Amino acid sequence: MVGKTFKALIEDAGRRDAYHVELAILQFTSDLYQLMKKRELNKAALARMLGTSPAYITKVFRGDANFTIESMVKLTSALNGQIHLHVAPQEHEVRWLDVRVGAPRTHVSISTVWAQKQHILSPAMKGGPADELEPAAA
Repeated sequence: MVGKTFKALIEDAGRRDAYHVELAILQFTSDLYQLMKKRELNKAALARMLGTSPAYITKVFRGDANFTIESMVKLTSALNGQIHLHVAPQEHEVRWLDVRVGAPRTHVSISTVWAQKQHILSPAMKGGPADELEPAAA
């Protein structure tokens, strides 16, 4: 590893499953945190809704929880949200758009755009709700 550039180290990390697991956890916890704030709830309120401890919710937002699809659905459902999983070829760019049901087509609300290949928010989203996300550790 001696002599490798930072860019090479990042590229190497990007080829490991652990990198993609952590990225998925970061995305999930960021989205969950955004939904919690939208519902004007704090971690203690979310813990009460789930019948769990505030320490567990802190663990969730640190990314230290044992995430299963079941636990992710329970967390999301407690916030009156929904979870979606999607599998796509690696060479495809994936974009998620949240559209409020019943909203006029001229007033589409875009909350998140996720570019799978570049892991960046679309430039069109600058200043939008996605910029308000706080880190998963928040």
